[in-house]
Amino acid sequence: MATKKVYFNQIKLFRTDSNQLSTKSIKKIFSKVFDKYAVQVQNEDYYSLILSNAGEDNITMDIISDTEEYLFCRVGKRKESSSMLLRDYNTYGSNDVLTPQEAITKGVEIFTYFLLNYDTHIFGIVSTQAAPSGNIINRILRLHHHKYYTEVINIPNQTSVKKLYDPGSEISKITINLPIPDAEYLEKVLGLNENQIIDIVKDDIRSLTLVVQSEARRPLTTESSKITRILDAISATKEHYNKAVLRGKGPNEKMQDFDFKAGLFSYPIDIRAYHVENGQRIYYNISEITEEFYNQLLEAYRTNREDLIYITNSNNINEAG
Repeated sequence: MATKKVYFNQIKLFRTDSNQLSTKSIKKIFSKVFDKYAVQVQNEDYYSLILSNAGEDNITMDIISDTEEYLFCRVGKRKESSSMLLRDYNTYGSNDVLTPQEAITKGVEIFTYFLLNYDTHIFGIVSTQAAPSGNIINRILRLHHHKYYTEVINIPNQTSVKKLYDPGSEISKITINLPIPDAEYLEKVLGLNENQIIDIVKDDIRSLTLVVQSEARRPLTTESSKITRILDAISATKEHYNKAVLRGKGPNEKMQDFDFKAGLFSYPIDIRAYHVENGQRIYYNISEITEEFYNQLLEAYRTNREDLIYITNSNNINEAG
């Protein structure tokens, strides 16, 4: 099982002629684009839309599901197959991923998935190295519609840590990176003597990382009062540390890292790539993997929906004129 990170964003719709926010339905505009430009994939039940101009790296969006409520897509970007090979782990022999003849009409892609809620304009996209980012959604209208365009707005991480204030939460690890403080702090808080302090300064040490954790697989604390004191203390002293990450979980949620200085709203999802039968790994095919991503993205959105709407409303992200 692999843990992936979903980043949440929101899209704004603008009129091209006035650069003003539009209240027109994104669902209706996207549907017109898909009806006109998306191509039915042979022997498949989804459509594909090209999101690149001639001469650019090939970017293709597969429209897996498009309902009144959600748009679920897979977006792939071509990667040169010359940097990859196909290996047989029984013989250790290797071959081209694509033959020179196949490479004329075929390609290898790095891909990711996103899920857009048409009502809130909020979408979650899976963070995958070298795959298209959330801004790729802007290409739908930029390349295929001239009356409107979209902008992707990052949703800030304002409320995720607040979940840990709820009864039933737990904390398993605290990691704080500090710039080297003054001698008084080192002596009083860390208990370092004069010689140790001199050695730190002499060795030009620029930061200290403090890690507080319990025995493996056991929480540091589940007591609500203690968790509140810890959260309040870390939140109130942001100017004194470079980074603070707390590993924990809210009630009935997954264990995750809460970064007190993180800028963007994210949420972890677990993706199963295989199951085990008779002691042997049976890997899922692309259709099964796609279904896994859909279910996990949908769960991630529904779990965080109230927080996401609260943040976007308080920041006027979805205000339209």
